[in-house]
Order: sequence, then C-alpha cells, then structure tokens
Amino acid sequence: MEQSFGSASALPSSDPQAAAPAARHNIILAYAGQGIDYLGLQFVNWALTLVTLGFYYPWARARELNFMIGSLVADRDAFTFHGTGRELFWGFLRGGRCSSCRSPGSAIS
Repeated sequence: MEQSFGSASALPSSDPQAAAPAARHNIILAYAGQGIDYLGLQFVNWALTLVTLGFYYPWARARELNFMIGSLVADRDAFTFHGTGRELFWGFLRGGRCSSCRSPGSAIS
C-alpha cells in the first residue's frame, strides 16, 4: 500500500509573491490602572521627594514606572517593570557626572 504525501506542486515555492500571507492575530491592549491609585502614589512620591530634597526621586520614578507599566495588559498578560530605584539612582549619578564634563564656556549648538 503506497501513501502519497502530496505532489510537487504542493511544495513551497521560492517565489516570495507566491507565499501565503501569515495569519493575523489581533492583540488586545488594555490599561487596568485606577486614577485614584495613581493619584495616591504621586502624592506620596511628591511628599517623600520634597522631604528628602530630591534624593528620593529615583525611587519615586521606579514606583511610578512599576505602576504604569504593570497596569498595561496585552491579551490578559500584564507587563512588568524590573528596574529599581537604586539602578536609577546610579544612572542619575553617572548622567550628572557626564554632563558636568562639559566646560561651562562651551556653546550648545
């Protein structure tokens, strides 16, 4: 008993226009955050940044990004933010050091 698995015409063609279009998958994006929760987070972040004279800002930014990105949902899967305030703090220090390398008399063009 012989089995046939198709003819030569059923083999994929090397012609790019002959290729069938890929199946489309619609991704549903949603935002699940609540405005009152964000407002409370912003108030606490603002107060702590003010009390610490700006030192708390990187940690406040990390909390804000964690809330905002964590509230985004794509096909019932939430996004996550893995950054920390400590990482942002060291990034701010490095950025400040690099921006202070410019001489004060140089013109910005």
